[in-house]
Amino acid sequence: MTQRNHTPKGTPLNVRFAKYVDKSAGQDECWLWTGYTTKVRSPQGSLTVNGKQVMAKQISWELAFGPVPANHQVTTTCGESLCMNPAHLILRKAVVGRDYAEPRPCATCGKMFRPLRYEVERVNPQHCSKKCRGVRQRKPASRLWDRVDKSCGADACWLFTGSLNSSGYGHLTIDGKYVGAHRLAWELTNGPIPDELHVLHNCPGGDNPACCNPSHLFLGTHADNMADMLRKRTGKGTKDSAPGKLNWDNVREIRRMIEDGYALRFIARQFRVSPKTICMIRDRITWKDAA
Repeated sequence: MTQRNHTPKGTPLNVRFAKYVDKSAGQDECWLWTGYTTKVRSPQGSLTVNGKQVMAKQISWELAFGPVPANHQVTTTCGESLCMNPAHLILRKAVVGRDYAEPRPCATCGKMFRPLRYEVERVNPQHCSKKCRGVRQRKPASRLWDRVDKSCGADACWLFTGSLNSSGYGHLTIDGKYVGAHRLAWELTNGPIPDELHVLHNCPGGDNPACCNPSHLFLGTHADNMADMLRKRTGKGTKDSAPGKLNWDNVREIRRMIEDGYALRFIARQFRVSPKTICMIRDRITWKDAA
């Protein structure tokens, strides 16, 4: 909280100044200003001298080294705007408007940016924005596999637990673009996907869009993809379900996922059925004979 500086008239400037400087941290540490501060984003201490507000850092410099040259201003090297320790103060040339340093690449996105010169002197910024500064740099492989559940074993479906689209396929954002999780799993295991080819599922229990197990994936053309989809949709059904939607292996997997605590809506999206269908399977209203 700011406070006004009240001292008797005629008090020497050095005495008035010292009254509001906290030197308890030690000779080499920051001496914090405890008097009045301006209400700006980076608080600055000030003191009234001959009826005018003078920056406290300027007073500290002048008491230690003499007058501040024209067209110069006092700044800190420690990054603490309220520091009054003369050892932490430097002079820099005052500029009109913004003084930018040379362009440099952002450490996160690689985009060229021009930081302010005083920022370079104080903190040496390496990022072009707050967003880039807060990004945790991780490779696509770790981002994918951290979101894949492999707990069921090497031969089971490895479900993607991150974001899913309306069709149940997982996706991540890589370099600003959406990438299918199953496509990324294939590329990380087998290399780049040739142009005009799709990554298709061949899960033992029926297609599972969220599956990222490379052994359940294969490449095919658009025609192969359509033929595979048609074949599976017109597959042999049962009296308890729509043709091609679910089979006994699907139902066993659904009940295992329910026992493991997966949300019903999440399971429904994996198998492209309604949550009501999952509830009826859970309560054994349908598929009563499935183990």
